[in-house]
Amino acid sequence: MRRFVEQEFLRSSHARRRYWARSYAGWRRFTAARPSAAHIALASLEKASRINFMITQNVDRLHHRAGSNPLELHGTVYIVVCLDCGFSFCRNLFQEEVKAFNPKVSLLM
Repeated sequence: MRRFVEQEFLRSSHARRRYWARSYAGWRRFTAARPSAAHIALASLEKASRINFMITQNVDRLHHRAGSNPLELHGTVYIVVCLDCGFSFCRNLFQEEVKAFNPKVSLLM
C-alpha cells in the first residue's frame, strides 16, 4: 500500500478522490475500534489527578472514548474541513453525504 502524502492530497484531485474512497470504505471498521487497556488506564490516572495533562498524536479519539480529555496534536479524523472555504463538519455526517452521492458504492460496503 502506498503511503499517503499531505502535499499530494492538496495538489491532486485524483489523490483526494483516492483518499476519500479508501476512507469511506474503512470508516465503519475504524469507528468500531474500542479503547485498549492502556487508554483506560491513562483515563483512570487522569481522573485520579495523577496525570495533569495529556497530549496525543492519535487521531482516532480512543482516549476520549476511554474518558480522557487530551489535546489532539494532529487533530482528529472526526472533523472534515473544506479546503476551499474552511467550513468544518462532522465526519459521520460526511460519510452519509458520500453514501447519498454514491449509492452504488455504498451497496458494496
